[in-house]
Amino acid sequence: MYYVTGHKTAEADATHFVPTSDGKIIIKGLEDDTYVLTEVKTDNGYTLLKDDITVVITASASGGTCELCGVTKLVGSASVDGKAVTMLTDNGSADAEVPLTVVNTRGFDLPKTGDNGVWMYGVGGSALLLLAGVIALAAGRRKKAKDR
Repeated sequence: MYYVTGHKTAEADATHFVPTSDGKIIIKGLEDDTYVLTEVKTDNGYTLLKDDITVVITASASGGTCELCGVTKLVGSASVDGKAVTMLTDNGSADAEVPLTVVNTRGFDLPKTGDNGVWMYGVGGSALLLLAGVIALAAGRRKKAKDR
């Protein structure tokens, strides 16, 4: 079970992540806010997501009033990675579910190289070439001195 931090202080009121048998995770209890999902670990043979997933949930007044409690009704809207999504109903509650799909791909991660790895080859190679030149000059001078 997982909890979203910073919204509720009591564990019983916190957000619950509930895995289902078909590979889905249902997150219940999110308030209107911005959430960033980061994959930090995956199964063997799969690669981690390259980018985080940003989910923005927004609640706004609908203009109507609840007949039972007299509170202004709210309407929810959501976006996933900046693209608006149509929220789904859950247990009779409208705008209760943000549909989101994450596709994990099989593969392997190569070690990340780049600036740090590449420039060292150039500097190291140049240093070895310079050292070889110095050794060749020293050997040539020593041979000339011996021949005299």
